[in-house]
Amino acid sequence: MLARPLEWRLAVQTVAIDPSAALRKALWIWLPRTAVAIDHFLLISLANQAMTETRKVLSQKVKGRCSRAIGRACRKPHAPAARRRHCTDR
Repeated sequence: MLARPLEWRLAVQTVAIDPSAALRKALWIWLPRTAVAIDHFLLISLANQAMTETRKVLSQKVKGRCSRAIGRACRKPHAPAARRRHCTDR
């Protein structure tokens, strides 16, 4: 951004970014007059990730279920102790 002249930076009107705090801070410093546009597909993806994590935690707490990845190790009594993980270990 330092390579761009001030007139160019002030002429920028809209910027499409990832909704991270670091990028917003950089925009506020380097492009103070810009409007921010965030890709709605990214927002939906972030919301889906948060819902999945919440669902997993609730499922483990309420129903005592493990996720598929560790569920096999939870059910195998003969699995080595290093590989065996239980829902309560988290």
